Amino acid sequence: MLETHALSNLLNVLISVLSGGLFTIDMLTDRLKILLTYLPFSFMAFVPAQIYLGKMSMDTIQHNIIICTMWIIVLILLLNNLWKKGIRRYSAFGG
Repeated sequence: MLETHALSNLLNVLISVLSGGLFTIDMLTDRLKILLTYLPFSFMAFVPAQIYLGKMSMDTIQHNIIICTMWIIVLILLLNNLWKKGIRRYSAFGG
């Protein structure tokens, strides 16, 4: 796979939709809204926009900070695990 532009563009659009960047998550059904607010994508666009617009209470902001912190910890652990596995399999030759 030398050309990955289409995959990259698809991933960018998917992240934009899931983060509330293309349209607000408030427009979705309640179940989908709850699901998307607990995924890490909502902290990229939706949550900061809602805080800036003053539509979130301080309790909700604190709740979102806790969820975001948990996602950061989970993703750091995943990244470290993947990095260690990748370094074990990596080999370089030449000079």
